[in-house]
Amino acid sequence: MLGQPLPKISTTKAETTFTLPPGAAFCLAPTEKPAGLSGDDYRRARAQAAWALESLNKIIPAETIDGLDWRWLAEQAGHSPKHFLAAAA
Repeated sequence: MLGQPLPKISTTKAETTFTLPPGAAFCLAPTEKPAGLSGDDYRRARAQAAWALESLNKIIPAETIDGLDWRWLAEQAGHSPKHFLAAAA
């Protein structure tokens, strides 16, 4: 993904080994472009979800909220922050 040559790779039926030079860092992925949400869209959605959770935390402790999907929170807050706050109240 970073445009550098791949590290030395050896594979067997049971495992794959990547041998990196000292101090090296590689970004490995199965495809060149990320699948799904990424980049600015990902950062925006995470910020919207964080805002939504912070807003809910003013009403009830965040520790008591279980099972909320951050993507759902981002979608709700993104559609209309005003309606999200009204529904939360």
